[in-house]
Amino acid sequence: MFSVLKSREKRVLFLVFLLMILASSPPSLDAGTPARWLKVTPTHVPRGAVALMTYIGPKDVKPIKIARSDTTFPFFLNDKGIYQALVGLPLSVHGQRIPLFVYVSKANNTEKIAFNLSTKNKKFPVRTLYLKKRSKLDAKTLKRIKLERSKLLNTLKKLTPKRFWHGKFIKPVPGGVTSGFGVRRKINGTYMSVHHGVDFRAPLNTPVHAINAGTIVFMKKMVLSGLTIVIDHGMGLYSLYGHLSKARVKLKVRVEKGQVIGLSGNTGRSTGPHLHLGVTLCGISVDPLALIHLPL
Repeated sequence: MFSVLKSREKRVLFLVFLLMILASSPPSLDAGTPARWLKVTPTHVPRGAVALMTYIGPKDVKPIKIARSDTTFPFFLNDKGIYQALVGLPLSVHGQRIPLFVYVSKANNTEKIAFNLSTKNKKFPVRTLYLKKRSKLDAKTLKRIKLERSKLLNTLKKLTPKRFWHGKFIKPVPGGVTSGFGVRRKINGTYMSVHHGVDFRAPLNTPVHAINAGTIVFMKKMVLSGLTIVIDHGMGLYSLYGHLSKARVKLKVRVEKGQVIGLSGNTGRSTGPHLHLGVTLCGISVDPLALIHLPL
């Protein structure tokens, strides 16, 4: 019967058939759809920063996660019932667009969609130091540092599926920044390290506040960062507080945003009293100030 229809009638039937298929299938996201369905804050994300992805697409489509290379960032429901995800860019990334994959589901079908995250170039300062004498670490101390780092990294790699934090993140102390995230340290003409945190001005024994709610999962006197406390905020997000003089909390206890967890100090390898704040997101070190400035 179909063979005897005129070509115009065939085209009409074909279009009707195609529309029926599209109507019964889950929506396929084309290359431009993620940009329409995801609001990215900030619009252009510097390397080492945190981006807030807010889902503004159809309600019958559920966002699951965002992936970059071998790292995944889960979506969560915020306090207003809106799906959001925090995505961290390591300092090592380069380029104006970073390829990501967005995973969504509808009617028990999961789909993976390519999406490019716009970035902006950011240069980090170099801090030059000239020291007449530098104390060398013996083999025993170096071994201890390696073991401490391993235990800390194992803690920071864990992803707690529940979100403990709520609303905006806050500064841990009132003082200003003395050394920012990403600063490269050059000692006696040689590049030695990159600063994976933010140092705040904090006189000895200044109360240190939790930047948001979470659980105390790590507390130890370490060679480099001295008395160190780590809070698990859930969903792969952790905050680290270093060089403390005293702790005001215990392991495995829940803390609220703004709660005093310790006092600032000069413990570990430190040139003076201050607070070192570090933040990791799904295993990636990110700028704590970028997190604090997000409109959560």
